[in-house]
Amino acid sequence: MVWVRRGVEAIAGLVAIGVLVSARAGAAHWNVLILLWMVGLPIQLVAVMVWALRRSIVSPKAFSPWQWASVGIWVAASIVSGLAVQRAMVPVQFSPDELVELRSVIALMSLAWIGLAFVHRTEPRWMGNAVAVVALALFGRDLVWEAWPPHQEAVALRSPFEVDAYVFHGGQTPLLNHHAVLQQQHHALDLVVLRNDRDVDGPADALESHACWGVPLVAPAKGTVVAAVSDRPDNPIGETDTDQIVGNHVILEIAPDRYLLLAHLQQDSVAVSVGDPVDAGELLGRCGNSGNTSGPHLHLQLMTKPTFSNADDDLFTVPMALPTPDGPRPPTRGDTLLGAPAE
Repeated sequence: MVWVRRGVEAIAGLVAIGVLVSARAGAAHWNVLILLWMVGLPIQLVAVMVWALRRSIVSPKAFSPWQWASVGIWVAASIVSGLAVQRAMVPVQFSPDELVELRSVIALMSLAWIGLAFVHRTEPRWMGNAVAVVALALFGRDLVWEAWPPHQEAVALRSPFEVDAYVFHGGQTPLLNHHAVLQQQHHALDLVVLRNDRDVDGPADALESHACWGVPLVAPAKGTVVAAVSDRPDNPIGETDTDQIVGNHVILEIAPDRYLLLAHLQQDSVAVSVGDPVDAGELLGRCGNSGNTSGPHLHLQLMTKPTFSNADDDLFTVPMALPTPDGPRPPTRGDTLLGAPAE
């Protein structure tokens, strides 16, 4: 019976580790962690009750050095993972009350796992420790990396919006930026405009409810238009165009081997043509919902080639420094970009 239980624990631990690691490759590891916490917490509480009935719980006064090491691992993993999940949430997706409730639930689950760190039975919990180590490594790396300056020098740009904008996806890790998992989009940003502090203000299935819909977009730098597409239809909410990923778009050459892509523009809104010289602040088009997009927003990235493809192994991105209330810098999720009137 003991070996059966150990086998089940080992399989469950390996599955949890595999799911977390693979989810990070898809920028969904913090979502998966919440699910694992929700599923694992009641199971652990039942296990603790069983251990208590069998009188197999060890008092902290009798903990061995290995058990104290386990406590440290679990506590560190619970704190770091909880902080990472709190940081990863997108506040503008929720009402103030919803956000408070969600943050409270995450904090309580993190505290519950910290409490469980001090509950030990007579047998070691090797797989539980292994899961905690993996979570600590994944989310700890994300938090440290996000606080670290980019390895490359960021190119200074003005905001592509005339009004203040909000960074929905942005950062150096999958925790805050789902683009970060792809070499061809690593430094890309997803930008929206807010209305009443929400990105969607009205029926979610209406394009007009998305505050970014139809907002003018201007050139973030002086350059020459090398690509301009405006004839692709905007998707209804809930539909995407995976064949034409960037949808309607403009690409500007702003320096040698530096090409600025503005994607998902509104159909028939592009105001420039290939070969046109443009000044910073000049109107390029309007924010739309064309291409592979879940809702109206602007996808912005600075890349090393004049064409975009996720299959291009020679394509890389470059960090961008944009105006924020704290000064020009590479923005991350939740940052505000300061707009300026078109010139």
